[in-house]
Amino acid sequence: MDESGTPPDPAREVRIARQEASLRRFAWLLLAVGAVFVALGAALGGVDFAVGVLLGFLIVLLNFYWTKKAVRSVLFASQPKGLLTLSFLVKFGVTGAVLFYAILRLHVDALGVLVGLSTLLVASVLLGLGVGQTRRPE
Repeated sequence: MDESGTPPDPAREVRIARQEASLRRFAWLLLAVGAVFVALGAALGGVDFAVGVLLGFLIVLLNFYWTKKAVRSVLFASQPKGLLTLSFLVKFGVTGAVLFYAILRLHVDALGVLVGLSTLLVASVLLGLGVGQTRRPE
């Protein structure tokens, strides 16, 4: 029994395990795509471009883990749902401030940042295509 006194639901546990596996697979895909993009950025665009790609990729990676933690705390730790909204607003503000400061004040390559931010899109497409997924026997 869990803390609310209800018996555990085996089907729910299976769904949660599958979702956790999918999140882990997505995290690995995101890391792989980010590493490839940074390496290609350094090879094709130079160090300044690669720094922009790395910054964009790190923002995506931190946002992914921040969102994962916030959603998990609301779903499994019984945190108020208002905290999730607040978390998204703070995350959006911090991301905007970092990008503003990096691009306008530190003169980080904006195109490189855009390429780094696109790692989220590429990893999502790869996950949707089933890259990195193990085949289940039928």
